[in-house]
Amino acid sequence: MIAVVIDIETTGFSRKIDPTTGYLADGNEILEVGYLRIDTDTRRIISYGSLYFYKPHFPIENQAQSVHHLTREFLEAHEKDFDKNLIILNALIQNTCIIGKNSDEFDIPFIEAFIKKYARGVLDYRIAVAAAKINYYGTKTKFYYENTMWTQDVQSLFKRTFQDLHYAQTGELVSRPGTLSDYIDVLGYWDIVNKIYSGMKTERAGRAHCALYDVVMTYAVWC
Repeated sequence: MIAVVIDIETTGFSRKIDPTTGYLADGNEILEVGYLRIDTDTRRIISYGSLYFYKPHFPIENQAQSVHHLTREFLEAHEKDFDKNLIILNALIQNTCIIGKNSDEFDIPFIEAFIKKYARGVLDYRIAVAAAKINYYGTKTKFYYENTMWTQDVQSLFKRTFQDLHYAQTGELVSRPGTLSDYIDVLGYWDIVNKIYSGMKTERAGRAHCALYDVVMTYAVWC
């Protein structure tokens, strides 16, 4: 089966919807999407990439920038690719399993709302909105497949294992779900993550909160 491991960097930390429009509230935009398409049977990486989104009104310089380090100057070079990248993003999430970290609560609803907001005039709006309906499992319900999409959230799948491994290694009990970096720490997978990422062509230096780097970490945890 083909699945997509995905991560996003945004202008804000909220996926709040404007009740008057049904779209993402102003100030909440996607700037970067990192993805790996993988074969879940062989765990082979089929393809990978980064999609960048920019419009002049996007509020780049804010608290989120201190996390993802994306600058307006970097993103401006990708303004012309907005519509093309929206079509690619929409295509990536069709007929597939979507794998992420805290993706059920953040990434996937954000992507769904982003596509709805910008689809008009770029995609067939009715098809795009219908296709952006994603089915969840993990913390919410048991696995099921219906329509076109379903998800695996490594946070819900790995949280307890992380807590057990952390306790075994440190003797400290933790209740938090853990970050991707925490997961790679307890697994001892940094060499694996950096080896995979170093073989990729990318415009961004590898570090946490570069979407493609975070996707590689997610993939390693999922494996």
